[in-house]
Amino acid sequence: MVQPKSLHVIKTFLGCTDVPQTIYYTAFLLRKFTDFLSVSDQSSLSTRLGQLSAGLRGAALLSGTLDDMPLVASMDFCSPSATMRPIPQAKKTDAAKDPADPFIYNPFQRSSGTSAPSDADGGSSDVMLVQNEPFQVKIALVNVLAVDITVKNIKLSCSGVEFDNPGITLSIPAKATVKDVLLTATPKEPGVMVIRGVTMTVFQMQRSHQAVVSIAK
Repeated sequence: MVQPKSLHVIKTFLGCTDVPQTIYYTAFLLRKFTDFLSVSDQSSLSTRLGQLSAGLRGAALLSGTLDDMPLVASMDFCSPSATMRPIPQAKKTDAAKDPADPFIYNPFQRSSGTSAPSDADGGSSDVMLVQNEPFQVKIALVNVLAVDITVKNIKLSCSGVEFDNPGITLSIPAKATVKDVLLTATPKEPGVMVIRGVTMTVFQMQRSHQAVVSIAK
C-alpha cells in the first residue's frame, strides 16, 4: 500500500521544475521505495541525482535531502596506544602565568566556557592528544540502496584549531555495511579541537553528518 505522503511526493516529483526540490524528491523516492524499485530504476535515479547536482549552480539543498545516503551507523574515537598517550600535567593556579599547553587537546568540549558532554548524555570524557601527531576516528557506513554508491572525500568535520584532514574515497556495495573506516586528522597547533562529525561527497553533492564521538574501548 502506498502511503498518502508517498503519493504526494510522486505527484510533486512529476511536476517539479525546481532543481533543489527535484533532488530532494528523487532522493526521497530512493530511500522510501528501495524495496519496491527495481535495481535498474534505482540505478537510473542514482545517476539522475549526480546529473541534477550540476544544475544547482550554488543553490542550497533542502534540509534532509541526503539523509541516510549513506547512513553513518557509528562513530568512535580510537584511543592512542599506551606508548603514544601524553602524560597529563598539573594545571597552574595562576591563570596569567599558564600558557597554552601545546600537547593537550580536547576534541570533545563543545565550545569555550562549556563543559564536555558526559557519558550520561551520550558523550564522552576529555581526551588529550599530541600536537602534530595524527589521531583516528572509526566510522561505519551503511548503504540502504540496492545499488552500489561511491562516497568521496570522507573526512572529519573539526573546528577550534588548525589541522590536517585528508579525505578518503570508498565504494559501498548495495545493501551493505562497511565497518572500521578510519578517518585521520592531525592537530597542528595548541588549543581545543571540537569534532563535530563527518563530511562527504555523494552523488556529486556534499553532505554532513553531525554526531557525538565516543571513545573506542
